[in-house]
Amino acid sequence: MESHPYYEIYILLKGQRVLFLNNRMISVPESSILIIPPFMPHRTSGGAYHRINIWVSPSLLDKESIDFLEANKVPTVFTLNAKLREDLYSVLSSASSFKEDNHKNALKYKKSFFNVAFYYLKQCSICTENVLSEVKQEEKLLLPILTYINDNLSEKITVERLCEKFFCSRSYLYSKFKDIMGCSIADYLLFARINESKNMLTSTKKKLQIIADECGFSSLNYFSLIFKQKVGMSPSAFRKKYK
Repeated sequence: MESHPYYEIYILLKGQRVLFLNNRMISVPESSILIIPPFMPHRTSGGAYHRINIWVSPSLLDKESIDFLEANKVPTVFTLNAKLREDLYSVLSSASSFKEDNHKNALKYKKSFFNVAFYYLKQCSICTENVLSEVKQEEKLLLPILTYINDNLSEKITVERLCEKFFCSRSYLYSKFKDIMGCSIADYLLFARINESKNMLTSTKKKLQIIADECGFSSLNYFSLIFKQKVGMSPSAFRKKYK
């Protein structure tokens, strides 16, 4: 799983993927576009594919652009016809050639290219029939567990408690979670807590102690230590950088 303080525009050019989005699953067909909001945990799985990712800081967007992205974030699935796909790929290929350290106006040009890409995005049709379709039954069974974890981060969550609540054995939960999510339950739980703390640091004015408590950390010192180990900066520095 990953998350970041940016909007991610995920463009799947070839192949088919299954997107895990927090506690949802979406089948992503070829030639489609998804908008993933900031601090939304996600990962994809599947066979061979070719995709483009665009990360856009909310601070660079006007209100109209943010309103559009918020209104059309997943589970909305945009589909590209052949002409739009060719035009959009051309625009993005040109935008990627700019190097900020070689051109003083690089940021301005990148914003211009994003506006053009944004124009093409608005031309796409919206397809929703692929949402939550064609996913394996065992993957669907994992969704309630992810929902429970994400909704109860402030609580003490153990494997024993999950097994009891969802009527499964310890070995089954360990193996299926690792197979589907690509990490252990403990690793996912820590990721979810760190991610929610990032979200709270940038979207609220809550004190660090309150954030640590609500995200399930045993103490403020432990929260600060783990946050710096995983993120590379202190919670206060992260808030100052991305607030």
